[in-house]
Amino acid sequence: MDFSSVNSPPDYPTLAKLVKHLPTNSPGLKRLSLDILRCPDQRPQTFLKILNDNTFTFPLSTTLLLKIDATCDGNFSDSLKAFFRRHSMIEVLHYHVRANREMTTLPLACPSILPKLRHYEGFVEAALLLCEVGNRQMERLVLTLSSYTEPVPRLARCIQMRDRLLKMASIRQLYLRDSRLGDSLANISSVIFLCPNLTHFECLLDAHTSNRRNTRLVYKTIMEVLPHLVYLKLRVQTWDN
Repeated sequence: MDFSSVNSPPDYPTLAKLVKHLPTNSPGLKRLSLDILRCPDQRPQTFLKILNDNTFTFPLSTTLLLKIDATCDGNFSDSLKAFFRRHSMIEVLHYHVRANREMTTLPLACPSILPKLRHYEGFVEAALLLCEVGNRQMERLVLTLSSYTEPVPRLARCIQMRDRLLKMASIRQLYLRDSRLGDSLANISSVIFLCPNLTHFECLLDAHTSNRRNTRLVYKTIMEVLPHLVYLKLRVQTWDN
């Protein structure tokens, strides 16, 4: 359900009435996608309330793509948490929620939700929280920046990531797209040494590490540390960037 492509602001109350019957009409739904945009004169509270409705449940759903860029009230976090609790079979989560920082991460702070989650793609704050709480066997992380990402030094962010990865020996694919400045070899090494079984790895090198001599050392280090690697993408920075 993509409401971001409509030409006029969506009528959320009417949409809520229509979507509410989706579980009855499509009980075997396995992939649910919600794309809700920000509108100056419309708040999607009425629509988002259905997330807290026990009848709005898809027992066979294993994939959830959630993109919300809207102003939400304080009940949104509880509604989303209730939805997660009813969908314990979800294995793939794309999570791009821009409400405010607390509402974005709070629904994922409960250790018991999404126990079968394997693949996560979305904002780095939520990923750090998912890796910190619970005992999920995560296999794939694709991390991106949000507008609420703290302007902390990149080293501090890598330390946060390293501490979380200590609990995630199951990680096989790691895509670091959560930096505008890029990573140094030291930062990269601190992460990959904790994930020796990675088969896929991607990151952005910082300006210093992007020069030819240093990139050779980066390649050498990665290939030595990650013997099972089958996919590698290093994005470099040039003076034209």
